[in-house]
Amino acid sequence: MIKWEKLSRESAELAHNIAFRAFKLLTKQEVEQHGLKLHELEMDICAAHLRSPINLEGLLSATDSDLGHDVFGIRRFIDRDTGFLKHGFSPRWSK
Repeated sequence: MIKWEKLSRESAELAHNIAFRAFKLLTKQEVEQHGLKLHELEMDICAAHLRSPINLEGLLSATDSDLGHDVFGIRRFIDRDTGFLKHGFSPRWSK
């Protein structure tokens, strides 16, 4: 179970900015094809961060390649019930 109450306002704002930046990396076709929504990316980042801390400030300032790897890897491998990342995926910006 994800303990949403432990998420700080600062972390939530960073996750929003990270998700927004990642979303801008995608084409309209990719967004539609995968049915992606900005708030879903934000929630996935927050859930992963709550389960295993991520250097959110570092990720926000990362290269597009590193940001994409982490955000879309989280999106692909997260267990949305627990926040755990499956199949050995580890964000490059893990703490």
